[in-house]
Amino acid sequence: MSQATWKKTSNPLTPRLLRLLREAALYLLAALAAYLLIALWTYQPTDPAWSHRGPTVSVANLGGRFGAWIADVLYNLFGYTAYLFPIMIAVSGWRIYLHRRDPEIANARQRAVVWTGFLLALIGACGLASLHFGAAWARGSYRPSVSPAPRCFSSPCFSPASRCSRGSPGYG
Repeated sequence: MSQATWKKTSNPLTPRLLRLLREAALYLLAALAAYLLIALWTYQPTDPAWSHRGPTVSVANLGGRFGAWIADVLYNLFGYTAYLFPIMIAVSGWRIYLHRRDPEIANARQRAVVWTGFLLALIGACGLASLHFGAAWARGSYRPSVSPAPRCFSSPCFSPASRCSRGSPGYG
């Protein structure tokens, strides 16, 4: 009796199904980027969200409660550089879609390098914007006391007239 042998294939999905999955990923990530962009664009500090809770029950953000919450988190952590997130999500979708022509784009190591570069650029942009613009960069004039940059970049120790080294109260 002869035994059946399985033919090993490197890719069990058909090319048509792979193309369909890539296009679906493009549309899904483009929709996610558009939703995040709309949520960031229509951010209102009075919306009930991560850092604010008050008598306002209705949400003015076009992204709904979740959009208000995610926009509040991103603005409080990254400031205006939060607008880089929708761009990176859209670029990721485009790169997945382009994989049909260039198989090297989907390499996991290359994706890790791209995302690491994005995170480093984001951290650098937060630091540079905080150093350059200071408190005026804090999401407009309605919350001048809150800096949208990470606290390590917005402390008074980074200002040229810093008195941190002389032991001023509250900064040392």
